[in-house]
Amino acid sequence: MFIFLTIGAYGYSYASLQFEREDPTKKYVELVSILCWCMIPVMLLMMCCCFKSLILGVAVFKTTGAYVKAHPKAMFLPTVSTLLSVVWFALWLLSAVFIFSIGKPEPRKDFPMVTEMQYNNSDRGLLAYLMLALCWVCEILGGSVQFIIGASTCIWYFECNGDTKGKQNHSNSIWTAT
Repeated sequence: MFIFLTIGAYGYSYASLQFEREDPTKKYVELVSILCWCMIPVMLLMMCCCFKSLILGVAVFKTTGAYVKAHPKAMFLPTVSTLLSVVWFALWLLSAVFIFSIGKPEPRKDFPMVTEMQYNNSDRGLLAYLMLALCWVCEILGGSVQFIIGASTCIWYFECNGDTKGKQNHSNSIWTAT
């Protein structure tokens, strides 16, 4: 809402003053400013209609804050996953360069000074398999991190008032993921 208020005020008070009265751009700037101001009551009405959902969202954010406060190492899991994905991509790139070099270089028909690589069917299949492996391993890494965070959150939520106080839920989640 503040953005719409700011855009409307800027357009009506400052931007429209830079154009002459007969200029159609001045009318468009004023029209956009008025439309921005009309969006404010619409957004207020939407907030009133979705009040229970907003309260639920605030409760989820509070719970998330409590979880992150109790387990700050959960913030490192996406970083570790990203680093593993980068290492995997580097290894994949090295193997892709090797596979691309397997083909037989032959001159082109129209441009004999430019060569192109000729591959047989098994080389093409190997390239397709390599693409599948790239996507599959990256998705497994991302999905594993999501599972570990989700499982540890559930364990923490249901055991935070118990005997264990929700401790060691990451190791339980990692063990379950493997």
